[in-house]
Amino acid sequence: YWARWASDNTTLFYVKLDAMMLARRLYRHRVGMDNPEGVNDVLVYEEPDLTMYITITNTSSGRYLLLTCKGVDCEEVRVLEANNPMGDFTITLPRKQGLMYYLTHHGPYFYFLTNDGGSSPNFRVTYSYIHAGTFTEEEMIELLPHRS
Repeated sequence: YWARWASDNTTLFYVKLDAMMLARRLYRHRVGMDNPEGVNDVLVYEEPDLTMYITITNTSSGRYLLLTCKGVDCEEVRVLEANNPMGDFTITLPRKQGLMYYLTHHGPYFYFLTNDGGSSPNFRVTYSYIHAGTFTEEEMIELLPHRS
């Protein structure tokens, strides 16, 4: 959860721990390439909420990098195409108290395992076509409903 390579095999995304030993900053390192300031490591994201930490992973397909912001009862996943390491991470579902979800990719879809902000405590599986921008709960198509 601390480092992942982009598809170009020269760009490494990694997290650094703060003084409280929480992962709060995501950096991008380009092997063998200096940026204009002469530094290879660029801060890509810093988590402003002191109650949350971040991880960097990728989808099982390897097509997307996932920047996940995690808290006790809240999560937010941002995605970046692994073949576009200089791009910006995009929020999938906006952060909302009680909303927990996990994300994966297959074909033209993102699949979400979600508790719907607490209304599905045993979680349900939804999916949506991949598109630019943030997803809305209304566009999610249910694949497996919540089971009591």
